Amino acid sequence: MINKKVLDNFLEHGFISKPDYERALSVLPRENPKDWALRRLLGVGSGLFLAGIVCFFAYNWKEIGVSLRLGLPLLGMFLCALGGWKFRPETPVGAAFCVATGVFAGTFMAGYGQEFQTGAFVYELFSSWTIILAVLALISQVRWLWLMAFYAFAVYLETKYSLAAEFYGMVGCGLAAWAVCEMMIYKKVWPASFRNWFFIPFFAYLLIHSFLLFEAYNTIKFWVMPLLALLGIVLSLKMLKSASLLCTSVLVLTIFLNVELFKKMTFDHILSYGYASAFIFAWAGLAAWRGVQYIRGKK
Repeated sequence: MINKKVLDNFLEHGFISKPDYERALSVLPRENPKDWALRRLLGVGSGLFLAGIVCFFAYNWKEIGVSLRLGLPLLGMFLCALGGWKFRPETPVGAAFCVATGVFAGTFMAGYGQEFQTGAFVYELFSSWTIILAVLALISQVRWLWLMAFYAFAVYLETKYSLAAEFYGMVGCGLAAWAVCEMMIYKKVWPASFRNWFFIPFFAYLLIHSFLLFEAYNTIKFWVMPLLALLGIVLSLKMLKSASLLCTSVLVLTIFLNVELFKKMTFDHILSYGYASAFIFAWAGLAAWRGVQYIRGKK
């Protein structure tokens, strides 16, 4: 059966032209809704399970002994690595096991550092975890591990070099994330749909946080940030036809509006603020969805 991966291989080896690729991509049959839902549920369930594991260690740290503190994460790493090998990293189940291996590795390192005070600084933990995640990603070729490795590396840079207090440093991290993401998509290492997972949450956080810092320590005009967001919306709709840039700009503008609204709120109006915030996010989500439909050529 012809799917997007087959078309990508055809395009990469020159068997079809770019226009033929785009036309073939537009007429591909849609994915089975059941398979689509099962994959998403697997991702959500795996994320909740791993979050529960991390919270278990954090909450019960004083009650469990050293052997359990170090042994349980190692056992989890071994079992998840075995699961990834058995189900193969190319499958959704195998990829989930590979990601879990990386999470258990981070849990073990945190427990080891806390117990023996080795790697007491946060940046030491995240630098080592970045290397482990990158090695696992190279071995398994699971792109979610690359995503985790990049996020861990971003935390390392922020804690090691205090980028959290630097406006240009944070914006630079966001631009670097965008560049890496686009390069990996161009090289066919990641699918284009992965851009939203990689770029939007990371760049939006950095952009919003950096502008709030800049506003706190400089005489920046309040309209600069929404102006840039509006510029991003216009560029994404009229020139670049980029759904990811559109969604990022809408998200930045929405959060900025909520922050400005929160600044003017008093305690007596907190319920009204909640309603207004929900309305703004709902309207922004609908507007972004319509914008994506417009970019894709649908009325």
